Order: sequence, then C-alpha cells, then structure tokens
Amino acid sequence: MAGLGHIDTHAATKRPSKSAPPLPSPRFSKRSAITAVAAIAAVMLLIVVGKAVGNPLPSKPESIVSDFFAHIKDGDAEEALLLMHSFPTGEAGRFLTRDALGNDGWEVTRVEEADGEDDERRSVDITIDGPDGEVDSTVELDYVDDEGWRISSELYQVMFEPSSLRYSQINDVIAPLRSDQAYYLLPGIYDFYPSNESVRTRQAPEMVTFGDPAAELVTLTGLTVSKKGAEAVEQEVETVIDGCLTYATLSPDGCPFGLDEHILGKNEDVHTLRDLSWDLVEYPATDVVADSFGSLAISTTEPGTVELTGTNTDTDKPFSKECEMNLDGSSVYFASDGTPSVKLSSTTCRYQD
Repeated sequence: MAGLGHIDTHAATKRPSKSAPPLPSPRFSKRSAITAVAAIAAVMLLIVVGKAVGNPLPSKPESIVSDFFAHIKDGDAEEALLLMHSFPTGEAGRFLTRDALGNDGWEVTRVEEADGEDDERRSVDITIDGPDGEVDSTVELDYVDDEGWRISSELYQVMFEPSSLRYSQINDVIAPLRSDQAYYLLPGIYDFYPSNESVRTRQAPEMVTFGDPAAELVTLTGLTVSKKGAEAVEQEVETVIDGCLTYATLSPDGCPFGLDEHILGKNEDVHTLRDLSWDLVEYPATDVVADSFGSLAISTTEPGTVELTGTNTDTDKPFSKECEMNLDGSSVYFASDGTPSVKLSSTTCRYQD
C-alpha cells in the first residue's frame, strides 16, 4: 500500500523499547511485599513502645493515689486534677488552684488498696495525719480507656452563708460572695475567712478529704471588728451623713433622719415649707456589734443631732426643727480589703406636744 514502509515484525519482538523497564520476577515481588509488611510492623511497634515510655500509666491504683497527694503537697493543683476521672471548671473550680491549696500541716501515712478484683473499679484506703490526729478515708478509682486508673471520688464541696462580709475567702484566694454557688476543694487544710486588719474570726482551719455530693455550709462564727475597723465604720457613717445633709427634702432617701409628713406640729403643714436645709449639730458616736450568725450592726453610744430649717410659705416666717439620730440596728458590711460600707436606718423627727 502506498505511503507505508515495510514493518520488520521479527525485529520488534526481539528488541524491547528502551523506555520500558524489565518486568520483575514473581520471586522478587513476593520478597518486597514481605519486607514492606515487616517494616510497617516495626514502625507500629516503635510507636506503641514510644507512647508507653513517654506516657507511663501506673499499673496499680495505689500509685495513682500516692501521686495525687504528692502533687497536692507540692502545690501542683493542675497535675493532681489530671489524675481524676473528671473535675469541675469555671466558678465551681475557683479554689482548685495553687494559692488555695491547703498543703501544709498534714501528711499521708498509709495508702493501701482494699480487697477486690474488679477490672473497672478499685478502692484505696488512706490515712492522713493532721492537726487533730489521724483521719481515715477511702479513695475510689475507675479504669479509663487510654488513661488507666483515675480517681472518681467526689471532691469536697462548700457553700458560703450570707454574712456581713461581702466576699468569700479560702486560704489566700478571695471571691465575691455568692451564697448560691458551690465550690470544690482538693484534700488539705483550709482556713475559711482568715482575719484581716478590720475583722477577726475565730474559725479554726479545717481538714477536708473527699466529700458527699451535698455541699457543706460555711457559717461565719466568732466575727468581731478590730479597733481600726470600728474607726473606719464611724468614719463611713459620718461620710454618709455628710452626703445626706446636701438634700433639700423632708425625708432624704437612705439617710438616718427625716421629717414626718403627718405629724409636724400644731398649726403647721409640711406642704407650706420651702427653702429647706439640713445642718449638722453633732455626729453620733457608734460602735459595732456582731451576732452569732456573722452579721454586724451599729450600736449607738451617743445619739447625733441635725437641724432642719426653712420658711413657712403661709406665714413667711422661718421654721426650724432638730432631729436626733439613733443608728441602732443599722447594717455594716466589709469588703475583702477591710473597707466598710453601711446601710443606716432612718429616724423620724416629730414635734413633741
């Protein structure tokens, strides 16, 4: 056929293309597969061994419990919490920190696994030697896949009862007072509401281990105010009174004095008064007293006096009236820095017949 040259079929079968590699023999392919499988197995073994070496999991529950308490004694709250099955975060975990840990004044003297062969749950008995002697407790552990034994016992919980202190404090950690909030604690010795320069408490530090699901209520007892605190309260009272003197009304809101609108005096009507002004005659002398429930109140040792002046519109004559200030029962509160605030009870002035 025109246009086509002669094709040497015999030469084509004897001379393979230079770009095509020779086909491997069946024996070579089998050997390569075996080598590849062995290499993969070796790599997997190294990964498993490396993981085990880099992240050792103690095989005995006693080891977990011992390490847990050792971390607490070292002040390492984070490492201790990592040995637990779960732990609270957020506001509930506010006191699970190094500064709040009560890691002094006690030691673990016994760690012993209780009888039992459960593969998923174990118990470890411990003894803690504290300031009040030895305390026995039991730590529960669950086996967690990929982690090993982890402590599942409930952490101790506390709630703070409302009081005249506007904060809650455990050891060196302070938080705003929230009487509806439960807080969790790691085992240790805790000082609830340590004394400061303004207030003193007679609360003894308390040893806690693990607890029940129900929170214990922290009740503030033995609360007293120092001389410096009482002086600060008296100064705050005077500051509040000074602010009240600026009001040009019959009964200033939130102030310890005011004129009764219904009983003013013979032949006078409060609605005819104008140009009102309150002036100080004498500050009251006060002290601070506490009840057995952690509440503070003012006790008046010497009443104070203010004077209301104005003009009677009908008669155009000047008007004046002195009012006595008795602050008994007024509430006192302290912030964590020792600064007081007061809520003064109102005293009503009346004419005497």
